[in-house]
Amino acid sequence: MKYVFILSLLLFTGCSSLKYVFVAPFDNNEYLIVTQIRTETQLQLKKCNDTVDVKKIQDLSLLLLNYEESLPYNDDNIILSKLNYKIVSSIPPKPSAYYCKEKLTEIDKELQKIQTIIGANR
Repeated sequence: MKYVFILSLLLFTGCSSLKYVFVAPFDNNEYLIVTQIRTETQLQLKKCNDTVDVKKIQDLSLLLLNYEESLPYNDDNIILSKLNYKIVSSIPPKPSAYYCKEKLTEIDKELQKIQTIIGANR
């Protein structure tokens, strides 16, 4: 009976509905990596007037991207991770204090959105 229901659902709604049937479940590791990046971003934000180490944020963002790409049914999060990595990678090694504050604040807001999206799968 279950198979008849799924088959009829596919026939009437089309294969595009499969995207909503197969959603990546909540992943503790994924959420942890995003939290680590966000925490490091906030710590570096406090150092914008001194010496900022954006390398660690960039490395963690690459870790997230590589991890996301290995998860099935995770297309939306992969897009967000690629966007995050692109923004983080654009920061020069020694940014000005103003640029540092603006970029890291933007990154922090984006990571907060990603955390919310991943956490919604719980």
